[in-house]
Amino acid sequence: MTLGGYLSYRYNTALKDNRDLVVHTHKVISAIERALSDIQDAETGQRGFIITGEETYLAPYEHALQTIPNSLREVRSLVLDRSEQLVRLDALEIVVSKKLDELSATILLRSESGFEAARAAVVKAAGKESMDRIRFLAAQMSSVETDLLAERTSVVARNEQTILWLALFFAVASVATRVLVAFASARAERHESVATDLDPGKGATSAV
Repeated sequence: MTLGGYLSYRYNTALKDNRDLVVHTHKVISAIERALSDIQDAETGQRGFIITGEETYLAPYEHALQTIPNSLREVRSLVLDRSEQLVRLDALEIVVSKKLDELSATILLRSESGFEAARAAVVKAAGKESMDRIRFLAAQMSSVETDLLAERTSVVARNEQTILWLALFFAVASVATRVLVAFASARAERHESVATDLDPGKGATSAV
């Protein structure tokens, strides 16, 4: 393998690997956002039901109960190699579990004891504080991934620039080599022609 071929293979492999990392980081950020959105949907459904008493408002809550575990599992599967993110995710899952218990309890209370009892329970449970904690942990995880995304995107840009410069360098080197070979060949022919002119007998011998 020539030097140009080796370097091209090496940098193109690195470029592919780094592009894969960029895609992976995008997936992590999207998964965190989906998990947070699911949790917010659950709280929205709870609030709607507590205010109105209409069970139709529980649709987002009931849907979120199905999707939240899957969303959190997806996040975990994507950050398994990131111990610091796993620590944050563990903390997030604990708060989410408590939040879901709170939502379930207040929904049941609204059904059995009415609006005032449920409202008092929501205030006592400090629902806003728990949701703020969930948002904070999710934002922390997203911020780490966003910083990582910027770093990985920068590496991809450098890889692409390096490959471009290598291609340009070897293209110029190839043209220069051909020019030098052509020049050397022409010079050798001129020398041979001069030698023949100076020694006609040599030319005649060559012709025979």
